Amino acid sequence: MEKNIYTKFSNDRSEKFNIVTSITIDDDGRRHVYKKATSKKSNHHIERMKKNALQLQTLLTSTAFEVNGCSSSITGVAELDFIQGKSFEEELDEALLRDDNGICFLKLLSWYKEELYKIASREFIVSGQFEEVFLSKDFFDKENIDGTDSFFDINKKLYAAELTDIDLIFPNIIHTEKDGYIIIDYEWTFDCLIPIDFVIYRALFFYLAGERYDKVKKKLGTIDLVDYLDIPKELLSVFEKMEKSFQQYIARDNVPMWKLYNENAGMLYGIKGMAEKENSDKKKFEANLYIGECKIQTCKAMLNDGDCLMLIPVKSKNQKLVFNVGICQYRISGLFGFDINGNICTCKYRTNGNKLCDDIYVTGDCHIELYIEDIPDGLNEIFLDYKIENTSLKTIVKELESVAQLELENGE
Repeated sequence: MEKNIYTKFSNDRSEKFNIVTSITIDDDGRRHVYKKATSKKSNHHIERMKKNALQLQTLLTSTAFEVNGCSSSITGVAELDFIQGKSFEEELDEALLRDDNGICFLKLLSWYKEELYKIASREFIVSGQFEEVFLSKDFFDKENIDGTDSFFDINKKLYAAELTDIDLIFPNIIHTEKDGYIIIDYEWTFDCLIPIDFVIYRALFFYLAGERYDKVKKKLGTIDLVDYLDIPKELLSVFEKMEKSFQQYIARDNVPMWKLYNENAGMLYGIKGMAEKENSDKKKFEANLYIGECKIQTCKAMLNDGDCLMLIPVKSKNQKLVFNVGICQYRISGLFGFDINGNICTCKYRTNGNKLCDDIYVTGDCHIELYIEDIPDGLNEIFLDYKIENTSLKTIVKELESVAQLELENGE
C-alpha cells in the first residue's frame, strides 16, 4: 500500500496542460513519483511526455545525460523513479564557494554547454510550431516585413536539436552516484527546431535570478557569462520575448491566481511578505556603485527632512548606482557636488524608470538604475537627494495610462 507524502498542483496553466504531481511511499519505504492529468483535456500532455522520454533517451546517448524514464499503461498517468542525488544547481553553488577565482564554476558551465551542443546537429530555421509557441505577436512585431526568420538574422549560425527539452534548467539535472546525471523533468519538450543557445540562456537566466546574481558577479568580477558561453548578445531581447511567448502559450485561456491578486489587490503581505517588506524598506537606504559592470562599493543614505541623502564617491567620469528595491515610484530631487570654491555643480543623469512628471519616475523592474554621466572635474564626491516608495504594478500601469492620456489631450 502506498501513502501520499507530497502533492503539487500545476493548474495555473491552460486546461490542456494542467497536471498534478504526487510522491508516495510504499510499505517497503520505496518512493514513487506520479504525474497525472487533471482532466481528459490534459491526457494528451501526459501521453506526449511518455513519448518524449523515449525519444530524449535515444537523442542523449552521446551525452553525459540520462533520462528518468516514465511508464504506466493508464492513459493520463506517468510513473517515474524517485531520484536522489545532488542537483547541478547545488554543484554550481558549491563551486562558487571555492577559493579558485571561479575556475570550477566556469568549468561546470562550459561542460553543460558542451553536452548540449553534442545534440545540436541541425541548423536552426523557424517552423510553424516554433512560431506558435515562441513568437507571439503580442511581443514581436506584428507587421514584420522580412518574416519571422529575420529576428534571428545575426552573424552566427544557430544550431538546434531534433528534439529539445527547453526546461533543462540546473535544478532539473540530478547527479547520482550510480547513474551519473539524470534529467528529472522534461515536460516541456518540443519536436521543432529551437536554438540550443536559448536553452542555455534560459538555464542561466533562472539560475542568476535573485541573490545569486550579486554572488556570481562578486566571484567572477568582470567576466560576462553571456560572453563566456558565447550566447549572441544580439538575441538576448529576442530570447526574452520567446520566454514571454512560451509562458503565454502554456497559460492561454487561463488567468493564474497570482495575476488576479496583482491586478485586484495591489500590495499584499503574508507573514513572510511582511518581513520582506521590512527588508525592502532597508534597501531604500543603500545602493551599489558600479563602474562599467564592476561593483566598487555599497553606498549608504541617511534621512534628511523625509527624503534620503546619499554621499557617493566619484571614482570615474561615468558611473552607475543600483538600488534593489522592487516595484516602486521614486523621485530624484537633486544630484550635485561642490567644487574647490564651494560652488554647487549639478550632475547629469539618466535612469531606467518611466517618467511620470518633473523628477518622478516609476519602474516595474526589480531595481532602479541611475546612470551618472560626465561628472564635472574636481568633484571627489556627490550627493543624491531622493525618495523611494514601493507600490503595485497595477498602480504603476494606471499612472502611466494617465500620463499617456494627458499627453494625448495636450497633443504631445
